[in-house]
Amino acid sequence: MVLRGLPTEVDLFLWLKKHYYYDLRSSGGQYAFYDCYSLEFRFYAELKVRSAHYESLIIERPKYDRILKLANANRTDAFYICSTPLGVWQFDIGVMNLDWVDMPDLPVTSHFENNERVTKRVALLPLKAGRQLGEATNRLKGGGIYGNR
Repeated sequence: MVLRGLPTEVDLFLWLKKHYYYDLRSSGGQYAFYDCYSLEFRFYAELKVRSAHYESLIIERPKYDRILKLANANRTDAFYICSTPLGVWQFDIGVMNLDWVDMPDLPVTSHFENNERVTKRVALLPLKAGRQLGEATNRLKGGGIYGNR
């Protein structure tokens, strides 16, 4: 069974905590450099929920730089975990070689009341470079994440 996308980052966080990372903790702030972390599994993560499904997902350069710097300073992994209507994917961005491009006409923020558009420095993460998460790979069924401790 494939997990369908989750509607909010809070839902994604709670799902990850229940099925993968029991000790997952929130960064505690809307403007933090990362969304959550795990001491047991040694990572920091940026969470994103997309309302549409794409074969490649976007990560912004400033977010990438900040989370990677934090992960490197603490000798942990850096994950980008994204939910779309077709599922949830996890990328280990600390080991990926990314190509950065300037992409015009992106929303300045994900808050819908602000419809300003800007150019952003981004990398595309092809889904095939990530790991699709779902019920068949969760900790209760021998998922690889729990096996990587």
